[in-house]
Amino acid sequence: MENLIAYNTTDGTGGGLMDCDGLIQNNTVADNRAWGPAGSGLAYCGGVIQNCIVWGNTPAGGPQLLECSLPTYSCIQGWTGGGEGNLTADPCFLSPTTGNYRLTAASPCIDAGDPSGANLAERDLVGNRRVQYGGERLAVDLGAYEFAIARCELVSDPPHVTLTWSSRSDRVYYVSWSSDLSTWSPPVRIPSAGDFTTTWMDSDPPASTPARLYRIQESVR
Repeated sequence: MENLIAYNTTDGTGGGLMDCDGLIQNNTVADNRAWGPAGSGLAYCGGVIQNCIVWGNTPAGGPQLLECSLPTYSCIQGWTGGGEGNLTADPCFLSPTTGNYRLTAASPCIDAGDPSGANLAERDLVGNRRVQYGGERLAVDLGAYEFAIARCELVSDPPHVTLTWSSRSDRVYYVSWSSDLSTWSPPVRIPSAGDFTTTWMDSDPPASTPARLYRIQESVR
């Protein structure tokens, strides 16, 4: 669980994983090489395969999974084997050529994991909390890294701005604003509302200035 498996090479099959019978969950298996005709990503893995990304493993002439259990809620390059919730779209890694397999905001893997949330680890590979607001809903992402995004809503009546962002219960947040990205207001201290999202409304209508740009900073309590 929660592994990045990349840049491995084998003379046979299973460039990323082989003969694994345990839970294979939230792994990113990418850019591995196997000289066999298939299974450049996973081979002969009989355990549960869920919330994974299997991408860019070569050679890509055959399936990247060879004689494995049926994956679910995973992103697998060239996959045609069915399975609930599986994707074949580009996962949109941030910078795979430099070893950065985090997801960009355009990734279809965000909030695309098993909605039941079964057997999830508490944190992702780098310690970020699993199941954060990724842009549409609170659901686990695919792969080893969890993506979080801040959301800004304009409430039309009255014309206040409501900010909602992914949060952690052991943190405190500071919001400040600027009209020119040079001069910033004194930060407003906002305690976390929990491990999912925290919301704050600007009490001063943004219409009072030509533009208002917001900054959210996180700090340990």
